[in-house]
Amino acid sequence: MNHTKYFFEIYKFLSYFFLIYFIGWFSERYFSINLYYFFISCFILIILQFIIIKKKNFVAILIIFFLLGNIIGQYRNFYINIWLQNSLEQVKSHPIGFFLLKVKWKLEGKNIEIFFDRDNLLNTSKNIKNLKKNEKLVFSLDYMPPFIIYYDEDENLKKKKILDYSSNAGVIYSDKLYNFIYYNSQTGNLLERIKIENDEIKKIWSLKGNYFFHHWGDSFENKIYIPGRKYLQSDELNNDDFYKRKKCENKFIHQDIIFIIDFKTGKIIDEINIFDIILKSKLSKKFKDCINPIHLNDIEIVKKPNQLNYLENLNLGDYFISLRNIDTVLLMDAKNKEIKWIFDDELVMQHSPQITNRGTLLIFNNQGSKEIEGQSRIDEVDIKTKKIVGTFDGVKNKFYSEKRGRIQYLNNRIFIQESQSSNLFEILCDDIYISDNCQKKEIVTINSKLKDIFQSFAIDYF
Repeated sequence: MNHTKYFFEIYKFLSYFFLIYFIGWFSERYFSINLYYFFISCFILIILQFIIIKKKNFVAILIIFFLLGNIIGQYRNFYINIWLQNSLEQVKSHPIGFFLLKVKWKLEGKNIEIFFDRDNLLNTSKNIKNLKKNEKLVFSLDYMPPFIIYYDEDENLKKKKILDYSSNAGVIYSDKLYNFIYYNSQTGNLLERIKIENDEIKKIWSLKGNYFFHHWGDSFENKIYIPGRKYLQSDELNNDDFYKRKKCENKFIHQDIIFIIDFKTGKIIDEINIFDIILKSKLSKKFKDCINPIHLNDIEIVKKPNQLNYLENLNLGDYFISLRNIDTVLLMDAKNKEIKWIFDDELVMQHSPQITNRGTLLIFNNQGSKEIEGQSRIDEVDIKTKKIVGTFDGVKNKFYSEKRGRIQYLNNRIFIQESQSSNLFEILCDDIYISDNCQKKEIVTINSKLKDIFQSFAIDYF
């Protein structure tokens, strides 16, 4: 009995210490409360408490644990930091954690009605239009397990889960053979490939580590190209002029990387440090954000021989990338990792460059509309001349996505994802290039107004 009481007391004290440690970590991670300079004072307090006064008091120890958590929170590469972040995100995906999250939103005055009927979110008459029997939609929505929508042979709308749990999974690859690659949770440290056969979900491979996979990538020659991120200590920079000019005080910087992964095995083949390439170029003058200078959000690979005519010295495997925080789309040489082509005309926080069959690039220009500053539009850019040859304006055509936003160009068809309202539509154009004369054909209309709560990450159409 005494042993049980003894172990219970130890467990209780350790729980107290971990709780205070977590509060310290949370305060730094989400509120950037830097209490580093109080550490020496608390250390002196401990000495006074136990050596001079010689009276046990756990208050000082709790302060130490609070400070320790706060300091650890400043170093993003520490394993315990990553573990705590992952654990917090997984709590949101648990029914109890999600319930607490809804309570928080309700107290903040946000409308959360959509979550109370999320299993019946999509139906033919209300939310799905113009979907044919041989077409499928893959949904990856915040706080919901990813799923497929399709019509069966009897023309009944069916919904099939890709995962059995909700983890804010970002589906970044899907094909007609029911292969799916997704990263698990908002922390993006786990990438998995699964395959659905006979209604069974089979895990093919899993890649886990100190990564931050995010947004969308591309595939080429059995390799997956996906944006990722590592964390760089700011004092490790060779060129820190920007940080001196801006008087940046952050201790870490988002270092954007392209991870090239073997489709069959899930092994990392190569890492391309996009941040270093931009830092050494004239584009570093466009840095505005101290912590997240470039924000790589999409990759579009040159795959077809006819596309080589679009630009001189263009090679198969070269890739366009979108760098949101410097309002720029680049073309990178796949072999020597050099910048071949730059476009930044009128772009504001853009996403999703897509190569067309007519020598142009479609870009989701999130906040680039001229008609009303800060609204969205789709730009079509001639790759050879770098001229904007067409626009589809979001004000005139009633779509807007402040962030995210996606274009899919499939079989010469243009699909637009209005991410923050969770809508998907196709634009039908009679002219060579896109314009406001194009017709908007709705496919998915959720029209959620829950900004920063409910945002579709991807609605894949195939």
